[in-house]
Amino acid sequence: MLVIRDTGSINLKAQAEVKRLVSAENSDRTALYSAVSKALI
Repeated sequence: MLVIRDTGSINLKAQAEVKRLVSAENSDRTALYSAVSKALI
């Protein structure tokens, strides 16, 4: 999973966008890992 380490150097609007993108990526990864897990069973 992706983790945001430091957003101090970007403005609040950019921070919100980064958080949104990381959350979406983590959701996609969770779905992918779940599908792979089910396929291997």
